[in-house]
Amino acid sequence: MGENCSPEQMVGVAEHEKESPPGVNVVYYVELPVEIVRPDQRGKMLTSLITQPMTSEEFSPRLVDHLANGGNGISLALSDIDEDTAAAIRILNESNVPVIGWVVLPDNLGYWTNAANVEETRRVVENIFRKTERYNIRLAGLGFDSEIPISLSRAFNQINPRCPSTIWDYFIALEAYRKAKINERQKYGDPQRNMDTLLWLLRERGITTETYVMTGVGEFLFNQLRIESDRTVEMLYTSTAPRILQPLILGLMRNRRTIPALGIYSGIKNQEPGRDLCAGKMPGHLSYTDLLEDLRVLMRQGVISPRGEKLGLRQTYLFALNHPSVVTDMERALACAAEATKRSL
Repeated sequence: MGENCSPEQMVGVAEHEKESPPGVNVVYYVELPVEIVRPDQRGKMLTSLITQPMTSEEFSPRLVDHLANGGNGISLALSDIDEDTAAAIRILNESNVPVIGWVVLPDNLGYWTNAANVEETRRVVENIFRKTERYNIRLAGLGFDSEIPISLSRAFNQINPRCPSTIWDYFIALEAYRKAKINERQKYGDPQRNMDTLLWLLRERGITTETYVMTGVGEFLFNQLRIESDRTVEMLYTSTAPRILQPLILGLMRNRRTIPALGIYSGIKNQEPGRDLCAGKMPGHLSYTDLLEDLRVLMRQGVISPRGEKLGLRQTYLFALNHPSVVTDMERALACAAEATKRSL
């Protein structure tokens, strides 16, 4: 198999390699944001996605069955669980596909967890537990995305040096965040201590937790809390950086003691699978070739165990799953990257 392995060049790869990439577990983020679907229709869209056939061929397995066969899971953005969403999660449960509840909040409360909304995060978590009990469904754990409020993130991403008003809008959003953090502390006490307490309570209940963090400078700028969960997933979204800087994200900036997450990847042309932070302008997305190259780099690097041992890549996350072709492309790229890594040894 050549170094530049494309989907078309994967014909010679065994079918079991396509469906079960060697030794690498994948968790796919599923966001299905309001920019794509109305909240009251989100559960139905999730059911449609996971029950969609992998291909147009007769007897093609459903996406949910394919994920189960590969031992892979999803991290599903949740601020609430209605009946339709519960029905979709139940399908995943019945197929033994692990579902991590990725905790998000309403936009007016910041969407991602930060120093201004720890109490609201706690309330969302309790609501999620109530709903899982009501609908008799289960989650494999909870994920917390530690970032600045979505309003501030939008203002930052929309800064245009040629348009002074966008800079002013950013400082307005920054000041609003500063005041919100003060308000959180005055009402509920130290946000860091409250976050630590929430994580401790979750551990006491036997709930596995994970944190989604930015990398390098992004972590310093955007992660507002130390969310010391059971697992840390580092968002290495090379597609969001200028091409000349992309090698730095996976090279100098990567923490090899964390689980790598790649992105942004979409299975639907011209669809942003996550939140719109750029006023309708499409952010950079990974091509299949980009995804393959990122995986080759990760496999060469490996990971560092808690004991300091260098291990092979065991798990990665991908943002985001919005079509079965995302899974097909990921599996093909993993198999090809593994083969290329073997040839280089």
